[in-house]
Order: sequence, then C-alpha cells, then structure tokens
Amino acid sequence: MKNGLKLLVGLVFGLLICSLESCRTAQTAAARSQKAESALSKQAEQSLQAADTSNSGKRSKAVASAVEPKQTDPATSSADIVAFNATEIEPDELFTELQQCSTSDHVVPPDPVPTPAASTGTQSVSEPLPLQPPAESGTVLTFNQAVFAGLNSHPTIGATIEQIRQSQGDLLQSSLLPNPTLFADIQMLPFGNAFTPTRQGGPPQQDVFLTYPIDWFLFGKRTSEMAAKQYAVHVTQADFQDLVRTRIQLVATAFFDVVEVQALEELAQENIENLEAVEQKTRQAVDIGKRPTVDLSRVRLDVLAARQQLRLAHASVISKQAELRSITGWEDGSSALSVVWPLSTPLVDARMPVEQALATSERTRPDLESLRWQVTQACAEVTVEQRAARPEITPGFGWTRQYQKVIDQPDANSWNANVTMSVPIFDRNQGNIAKAQATQHQAQFQYQAKLLDVRAEVRQAVAELQAAEDNAKAVADEQLQLASQVRDSIVEAYSLGGRPLIDVLDAQRNYRETYRLYITTRTAYWTALYRYRAAVGAQVVEHE
Repeated sequence: MKNGLKLLVGLVFGLLICSLESCRTAQTAAARSQKAESALSKQAEQSLQAADTSNSGKRSKAVASAVEPKQTDPATSSADIVAFNATEIEPDELFTELQQCSTSDHVVPPDPVPTPAASTGTQSVSEPLPLQPPAESGTVLTFNQAVFAGLNSHPTIGATIEQIRQSQGDLLQSSLLPNPTLFADIQMLPFGNAFTPTRQGGPPQQDVFLTYPIDWFLFGKRTSEMAAKQYAVHVTQADFQDLVRTRIQLVATAFFDVVEVQALEELAQENIENLEAVEQKTRQAVDIGKRPTVDLSRVRLDVLAARQQLRLAHASVISKQAELRSITGWEDGSSALSVVWPLSTPLVDARMPVEQALATSERTRPDLESLRWQVTQACAEVTVEQRAARPEITPGFGWTRQYQKVIDQPDANSWNANVTMSVPIFDRNQGNIAKAQATQHQAQFQYQAKLLDVRAEVRQAVAELQAAEDNAKAVADEQLQLASQVRDSIVEAYSLGGRPLIDVLDAQRNYRETYRLYITTRTAYWTALYRYRAAVGAQVVEHE
C-alpha cells in the first residue's frame, strides 16, 4: 500500500511537471513569435522610410493594390488580406448539408469553404505602419499620401485587423482535439486500526482511469464547429475590406474639403489685394479731385468686409485641416497640414448606366459579401446546435491494484473499461436550435434590408455624380479667364476715369463669384466621384 501511495504521489507530481513544462514551452514560443514580429515590423518600417525618400507615389500604389477591396470568389477573397491554414475539415457531406440549409428564395450563399491543407498555426497579419512624411515637405499632403495615411496610420485599421486575428483564433481553437481526462484515486484505506487477517477490511486499492470523448468524431461536432468558425473568418475579412472602402471615401471627402477651403482662402486674399489696389487708385483720384470722397469710403467698406471674409476662410481652413488630420491619423501637430490638388485636373468619365452600377455594387460591395457570409455562418451554427443535441459519449480504460497482503493474500492487478454517455431525453438543445434558426432568418432579412439600402445609395450616388459633373463642366476655365479679363479691363478704364466705381465693384464681384463657383463645383465633383466609387465598390484610381 505504501508503494501504491508513492506511485500515486509520483503520478501527480509528474502531471504537474508536465503542465509546467507545457506552459514554459508555450511562453517561449510566444516570446519568439513576438520577437520575430517586432523584427519584421522594424524591417518593414525601414523599407517604408526608404520608399518614402525615393518615391511616395509608388508606395501609395503598392498600398492601394494591397488593401483596396477586389472582387474575387467569396471562398478565396480573404487570402488577399489574411492567409490562414486551418486543420483539414471533413467530412465532405457537411458542406452539402450546409448548402442545402442556407439555400433560400432570396439569398444565394457563397461557395462552400474549400478544404485547405493541414497546418499547425496561423500566418500573422503585418502591423499597420505609421506614415512617414516626405522630406522637406512634411506639412503638404498629396491625395495618394492622404489615402495611404488613412489606411495605415489610423488605429481603426489595427483594431479591425485584430478582429480578424480573433476569428482566426476561434477557428484554431475549434480545430483542436479534446484533451483526455485522467482520474486517479486510492480507496478503502483503514480508518483507525489497521486491517489484519483477524480484523479484515478493504482491501485498499488504487485506481487509475483514462477517459476520452468520441462524440465529436462520431457525430461530426468538431467539423461543424470548424466550418462555422471558418465562415466567421470570412465575415471579419469582408468587414475589413468594407472598412477600407469606407475609409477611402472619408479620406477623399475630407481631402477635397481642405482643397476647397484652401482655394477659397486664396481667393479671399486675392480679393483683398485687388480691392486695395482699387482703393489706392481711388485715393489718388480723390486727392486730385477727380473722384468724390464717397467713392473712397465705399471702397474702404468693401476692403473691411473682404478682410472679414478672409478671417472666416482661414478659420474654415484650420477646421477642415483638423478633420483631415483626425481621419488620416496624422500625429505631427507641430505645423499646419495643407494639401495640394490642381483645380484644373481634367474630369474623368467614370459613370456607368444605373443598372450596370447596381449589378456591380451587388457583386463587389464588401458589406454585402460580409452579410452573405453571415447567412452561411448562421446556417452552419444551426448545424452546430443540431449536432450538439447528440449524446456525449466518453469511453475510458483503467487499471486497479488491490493491496491484499495485509489479509494474507497476494496483491492483485486488474483492468477496467467503462463508457459514460448522456441520455438526451429532456434536454435535446431545443432552445439553442430554435435560437440558431431565428438567427439564420434574421441574417437573411438583414441581407435583404442592406441590399435595398445599397440600391438606393447607388442610385443617389449616380444622380449626385451626374449633377456634379454637369455643374463642373458648366463653369469652364475659359469662363473664369473671361471674367478675369473683364475685371482687369474695367479696373484699367476706371483708373483712367472712363468707368464709375460701381462698374469696378461689380466686375470684382462677378469675378469672385465665378471663381468661387469654379472652386466649389470642381471639389464637389471629385467628392461625388469618390462617393460614387465607394457606393458601387469600384477600385480607386491612383492620381499622380
């Protein structure tokens, strides 16, 4: 019996040592992985800095091609963002069952998850790197740099990448095999006086049992759970692509807002300079008696009003630059952030017929793709709950040693076999199955609702782009040049005494309003263009 106690104590200590070694091994592996990721991040940041110095446009193009949503087969679209190799999923009839379950009159599910090659881990996603400002011009952003910053420097991107990693972790966890259970005991020990041949009892015995569940294999519980988690990975990856789509639109809107207010500030400054020139000429004419004093007072009022407009325009520039700084995640707050974009950039023909735009959006929008994956995932969850209703079966084997020398009998060894199985009479997981089915129906309704919203958004974006394009074409460069020539001619005639002051002020006002209309229509066009591209899920064209 003493030997049995020593054996039991040794077994417990052996299990504790194994557990400690496993934890130490896991910590070592995690530390190595973190060290490797840090080295890769540092190397990537150095490469990014070198790319910034050489050519920021090429860097922006590489980022745009890597993160912009591209329409591919739903079963393989996630590989462009995150590569994950899961344990092989079997049997094949599971996906046939999921296809039959998810098929409805309204929602066409994505293709079933392909059977990937077996692997033991995940491939990590590269960390979002901070945007390095160009040398000697850290406060001036081009459109490409603004989009690059919005997709790489903002914390929202990193938070969404972590959601992908979480779903990958769930998939990895669902692919792991269950652990066996070890049970060890010693029983029938004497309480008080020891057992003797004349005072028999027991005999003391030691039991060791090893059990292992098999219902996950018999009923396909593990494979159904893996399929559901795989669909969840596709959902998070589609959500990431949709975040990229929406952030490009936000950056474009904020960028062209800054372009507009900067141009309006320059226009206000030019207006002050023109009025001050008229004021000087008027003062000279008043001094020699060719103009009445009231003309000089009227010009002074216009100059004061123009300076007030300049202060308001400058405040608008600061406000819009702050919004752009927030959206792009630009952390350099030491100086003002300005943008560069020629207003004379030629307009592009990006519109397509409404029906074609609707078909393209339904095919390429990542948010619709995410909802389609959610429908399939909800169907897989129904299968998970249905298979969870099956019995839990846990067979086991054991060894027993009886210490009988205390009663003048030899010690005896024996083995045992047992099966533990739940009997699903009352609880057959009815509530969770009903909940999963309701979730599946809810996902289908959400997809239909989103589809209606997308169609309305596309139609609205097409109409806005059409109107913005017509307005931008209506105010051409020739019209702006003509207004400038008329203003200069009238001012020259005024200086010679051939025109009254009212004509000069009207010419200044016409030029200012024409230029203002030119600025607002041009920036409104580019804002509407990127809103349209976001609505249809089209690729964003890089601007040199």
